[in-house]
Amino acid sequence: QREASWRDVTVVSCDMREWESATLADMLVSELLGSWGDNELSPECLDGAQRYLKSDGISIPVDYTSYVAPLASSKLWNEVKAFKDLAHFETPYVVKVHN
Repeated sequence: QREASWRDVTVVSCDMREWESATLADMLVSELLGSWGDNELSPECLDGAQRYLKSDGISIPVDYTSYVAPLASSKLWNEVKAFKDLAHFETPYVVKVHN
């Protein structure tokens, strides 16, 4: 808020499930999206926060889509296989893939 053009902007940094406001917002910007689109209760929080938005207000992101894509990796297969049980093959993993 150091810029003069931001004088009419109020940044609220808190848990939106607990915040209360009598003033409706023109814009709601959320950073809840993580490595998986539904982590951090993103859909529930963003839906609940709509009550703070004016009827012609905008929510960013407007929408998003989570998807799963198959991945084949001998390195990952061998690391999971080393546990010698089925449970580790049925466990979802978040993996940062490098070329």
